[in-house]
This record gives sequence, C-alpha cells and structure tokens, in this order.
Amino acid sequence: MKKERMDGMKKINVMAAVNPLGYGVAGLNILKELDKIADVTLFPIGQPQPTTQEDADFCQKLHNKQSEFDPSAPCLKIWHEHSLAERIGKGKYYGFPIFELNKFDERRLKNLECCDEVITCSNWARDIVLEQTGRSENEVHTVPLGVDRTVFNEEKNSVSGTQFVLFNCGKWEVRKGHDVLFRAFKMAFPDDVRDVKLFMMCANPFPQAQQQSQQFENMYASDIRVKLIPRVNTSEEVAQMMGQVDCGVFPARGEGWNLELLEMMSMGKPVIATNYSGHTQFCDVTNCALVDIEKTEPAFDGVWFDGKVGEWASIGQNQVKQLADHMRTAYEQWKNGVVANGAGIQTAKKFTWAHTAEKLLGVL
Repeated sequence: MKKERMDGMKKINVMAAVNPLGYGVAGLNILKELDKIADVTLFPIGQPQPTTQEDADFCQKLHNKQSEFDPSAPCLKIWHEHSLAERIGKGKYYGFPIFELNKFDERRLKNLECCDEVITCSNWARDIVLEQTGRSENEVHTVPLGVDRTVFNEEKNSVSGTQFVLFNCGKWEVRKGHDVLFRAFKMAFPDDVRDVKLFMMCANPFPQAQQQSQQFENMYASDIRVKLIPRVNTSEEVAQMMGQVDCGVFPARGEGWNLELLEMMSMGKPVIATNYSGHTQFCDVTNCALVDIEKTEPAFDGVWFDGKVGEWASIGQNQVKQLADHMRTAYEQWKNGVVANGAGIQTAKKFTWAHTAEKLLGVL
C-alpha cells in the first residue's frame, strides 16, 4: 500500500544531491516541484551546495523533516548507477540513475539489483537497463527531466546581431566532445572569418581532471575568436549568458540528459547535437541539427572512462565534417536573419520540472 499523509499528500523520502553540477541541478528542481504535490523529506547526498539563500532555506526545511520521516514511505534516490546500494527506510526503493554509456559492469549491475524499481530519464536509457538487467517492463520507468521556463525563455534574449556567437557549456571532457568541437569550428570557419565567435563556458572542478581541462583551455585559447568564460552558478546567470549567444553546439559522445541543451532550446536558440544517447528524448530533426552517429566505440578518456565498461558514440571525420556543416548553415541562416528555434520552444514547454514531478509521483 502506498504511504500517504492524512491530508492525502503522499510521503516520499528523497536522497539527492544539491549543487551546481548535473545531478545537483536535477535534484534541486525535482525536490522543488515534488514538494508542491507530495510530503517530501530530504536525505542529502553529500553536503548541499545551494547557490541562493532561498534554495538553502528550502533544502534546510526538507532536511529538518528527518526527525519525523516515515521509514515505510517510498525512497527515491537520484544518483549514480554505481552507488545505489544504500537507501533510506524500508519502503519501496526506486533508483534514478542518469548515465551516459550503453553497458554496465558487475558493480553497477549489483547496485541496480538493490532497487525494487528503476527510473530513467530517457527511453534510450530505459532500453539499456531492460537489456542489461533482465528486469520486466513494469519495473523500469521513463521519467524525463525538465527545464525551468520561468528562467530559460525567449524573453531573456539580448543578442546584438553584429557577430555570430556559438556557445557550449559544461564540464571539460572528452565525453562532451570538446576535442571535436574545436576541429569542426576551425573547419567551418577559417581564420579569415572574423564575424564569428565561440563562447566556451566550461570548467571541471574535479582534481583528477585538471590536466586534461588545462589542455582543452590551451587548445581553445589558441584561436582569438574563442572566448573562455568562467562557469556561473545560478540558473539566472546561465540564462543571462545564453541570451547573449546565437546557437548552441553540443557534440557529446554520450549524455545522460544534457540540461543546457534543453535550456537553450527553451530560449528559442538554434542548437546542434549528436543523434545519440539521453538527449534524443527531446531532440529530433524538427528542433535540432543532428550529427549522425554510425557506430559506438569503447569509452576511453584517460580520466573517467577506461575503455573496459561501456561504449559511447564514435565521432570520426564524417561526423566532424557534418558538425562543421551544421555550424556553417547556422551561420548563413543568421546572416539571413533566421535566428529563432520555435520548435525548440514548443518542445521545452512539454519538458518542464513540474511534468517531471507529476510523472514521478505517478510511479512512486
């Protein structure tokens, strides 16, 4: 029997991170919307790092409810697939991993086995869980992530129109395709093309990634048309930066979801992305210029992925050329005054955090 409060609001114990990284952003937004329709107690993963006082107060409110939590209520854990063994209480346990590769090793399989049911944010990921774990169809659910349309919307745009500005943000990573993005940019825009800029708002806070991050920064800094921008923390600051650019380009080899891609679509920006992994839940040919992926290859980057566990999209010369062609097309459309992505806005309206919370409540 599903545990509910006397007033009819279901009790849910949520284990989630709250910080400026992907899991933390998703966790906070899900908590905010779930709290409107359920009785939520927060058991934070790691030390919460909210970026505003309002968010800090909100998280503290949910955290303080631990003194009265119901151990028989369902437990939702939004975290990595290799760290799902620990849970809260004795109610039904739902693991919600957001992953980028197409295979699980023994450690991940054992952790997934600890969950009564598994939630994924895309059908791509759901199919992988079903295939790799042998679970039944009714034990694995797709609940897409979302975007905050009150923050990321077309009214925030403020481009000048004097230069075409491409944009990418996220952690410096091979997985994110930062090596191929630079190659494609140089291919699309020879050095004598001066009315083009590439803004890179990237950083990787993890110590083990610093050497690779510095290599990426040095590579991009070698072109005077590239601007390296420090990462900002609040959603409002991210939206302000996105409002100043013309096109988002995200040539990732694998994504669990890609929050920034959907945020740019929500602002009506043209976007370019690979046609593979989690973001295909909301990207198609109507709202995104897609780079065709012909095959996958072992995931290896020398930092996070050792090539022995899973695979990601193989990006060869054909993909680099297609990526360059897409950037050049976006540039020509900008010169002709075609800058809006109306289909992207309509897509974003279907993928709000409120929708995410409602779907989650229907599963739990």
